[in-house]
Amino acid sequence: MKIHCKYDELLDVELALKLFNPKNSNNHPQEQIERLADIIKYSGWRKAINISKLSNKIISGHGRVLVAEYMGLEKVPVVYQEYDDDIMEYLDLTADNAIASWSELSFEKINEDVLELGPFDINLLGLKDFEAVAEDKYPIEEEKDEKCPVCGK
Repeated sequence: MKIHCKYDELLDVELALKLFNPKNSNNHPQEQIERLADIIKYSGWRKAINISKLSNKIISGHGRVLVAEYMGLEKVPVVYQEYDDDIMEYLDLTADNAIASWSELSFEKINEDVLELGPFDINLLGLKDFEAVAEDKYPIEEEKDEKCPVCGK
């Protein structure tokens, strides 16, 4: 597995599974794990697992650890983070899960980009039920000069 991110250590997956944070409120359905596994198989490991030096628990990357287990990997890249206190640690844990849900994807822009890039497995975008649609499939109607039905002008 190619690793494209900076990391402090390669940690055994079995140990990483024991570092799951009980305060993590994010759930990872099997369908998500399988899709993320496909993405990681294709593009390699791009984000390390963040572990708190304060609690020795995972702050972000629970899903990626589950993917590593699903893929049968032995190790995952991790970085260790300093936190001043439990509150700062919890804020990072929760915000990591929550803040991404605020974003709004432009499927129109993604569609344009996908069509420009050419053929590839669009499932690797991580989007659920996305299908690129060629622009020529839905031609833009030209404006018609409408005439008055009474006078013809």
